[in-house]
Amino acid sequence: MEMEHFSHEHPLKLTDEAQRNKRDEEILCDGCRESIIGSAYTCSECEYILHKKCAELPKEINHPMHIEHPLTLLSIPNKKMFPIAAPRVHFGSTIPVLEKEPLTLRAVEEYLDSNLMNFPLPDKSVDAISRYVKLISLEDVNDIAREIFHPSHKHPLILLDVQSDDAEMINTKLCRGCSRPISAPFYTCRDCNFFLHKCCAELPREIQHPLHAEHPLRQSWPKYFFSYTNCDLCKKFTSGFVFRCSTCNFRLDVHCACLPKAIKHDAHDHPLKLEAQISINRCSGCNNFTRTMYGCATCSEFNLAICCVNLSRTFKHEWDHHPLTLSYPPFSYHPDEFICEICEEDIHPNYWLYHCRQCDQSFHTNCIHFDRYSDVKFGGTLQVQNHPHPLVYVRKSKSKFPSICSQCGLSRYDWPVLECARCNFQLCHNCGYRIVESLPSTS
Repeated sequence: MEMEHFSHEHPLKLTDEAQRNKRDEEILCDGCRESIIGSAYTCSECEYILHKKCAELPKEINHPMHIEHPLTLLSIPNKKMFPIAAPRVHFGSTIPVLEKEPLTLRAVEEYLDSNLMNFPLPDKSVDAISRYVKLISLEDVNDIAREIFHPSHKHPLILLDVQSDDAEMINTKLCRGCSRPISAPFYTCRDCNFFLHKCCAELPREIQHPLHAEHPLRQSWPKYFFSYTNCDLCKKFTSGFVFRCSTCNFRLDVHCACLPKAIKHDAHDHPLKLEAQISINRCSGCNNFTRTMYGCATCSEFNLAICCVNLSRTFKHEWDHHPLTLSYPPFSYHPDEFICEICEEDIHPNYWLYHCRQCDQSFHTNCIHFDRYSDVKFGGTLQVQNHPHPLVYVRKSKSKFPSICSQCGLSRYDWPVLECARCNFQLCHNCGYRIVESLPSTS
C-alpha cells in the first residue's frame, strides 16, 4: 500500500516491523520524533519514515482549544516544536504550540480535560501512566502492534492483551517500566523473564516537564538487573524507567513524570496545581516541609506534598484483615485520640491517617505506606569470580544488626545487596556494579 504525503517528495510504502531493517539503534518517526513501534510508512529512496497514525493524520481539524478557526497541519523537517501563530499546527511537533507560550503536555491536559483527574487513586493497581499515554497518543485502536522492539530490551516483545489467571504471574511478575505488578495489556519476551505494560512501552522517549523547564528529560532504564536510582520528586528508589536530564541529572520516575499538572483531591474543594515554590511550606496532609507540591490557587491555604498525593484511597496491610481507608480531618466519628498501631505514638488530629472502622485501628500514613524500596525489583542472580556460589539480589530488612559488604566493609541497615544464600558473603550495590563493569564484554 502506497501513499503520497505532503511532507515528503517521494512515495511512501506501508511496512510492518518485520519488513524493516532491524537495526540496534532506535528509529524515530519524522513526524512526531517518537520511536517507531508497529506499522509505518517508509520511503524506499531515502530514510524518511512516518508512523501509520502520523501519516494518516487529517490535513485540517477543528479543535476545542481554538474554536475560532480550523487548524492546518504543516511540515517543517527535523523539528519537534515551534512557536507559531494560531490557527496552524506544525507536523513534526509533539503538540500544538501557541505564539506567546509553548504548551507542554501538561498544559494540553489541563485545557482538554475539564474533568481533572481525581485523587486519591483507588489503590496501587491504578496510576497516572495509562491516562498520560492515552492523552498524548494518536494510536488507532485497530492498529495496535502485536510485536515490538523496545530499546530497553535486546529481544522482541509480544503483546498479551488478556489478563492471566496465573496467581504467580499476578503476584510476582513486575513491569520493568513502572515496577508494579503486571496486568493486561502488556508486552513480554519469549526468551526471558521480561514484562512491560503496554502504556509503559508507549511512553515518549523525551518530555518537557514543568518542574524542570530548563532542559528536556530523556527516558532511560537500568543497565543491570540490580541497578536502581532515586526520583528527585517523591524521593523513592526505582529499578524501572526514569526521565533524566543529561545536563543536571534531575530525575523523575515514570509515576511522578506522568502526574497531571492539575488535579482534584477529595480532601479539598478546589483544584490543586503542581508547582515548585521558592519558599518551603508545610504539607496539609502530613505536616512535613516541602518545596514541590500541589497547591490551591483559590485559597492559598492548602498544599499537598507528592508523597501525600500518591497515597491510595485504600491500602491492604498485614496488620489488619480489612482494607484500610485514607481518612482526613475533622474526624467526627472518632472522638478519642488516634494511636498508630505500628509506632504506638499519637496521631495528630489535624493530619491524615489510615483507619479501619471495623477493628478501630489507626496508622500514620508514613508508617504504613512509605517504603523507599517499594518500586525496586528484587530477584535475579549474579556469579562473580571471587566467590564460588551465585549471589541473589535481595533486600536486607531492618534488624538488630547491620549487614556488612564483604568487599568494601560498608555496613548499613535496610538496603539492597547481592547475597549468597549458602554463606554470609554479600556485596553492596556499588561493589556489585564495579565487579560487573570490570568483566570483559560478551558482545
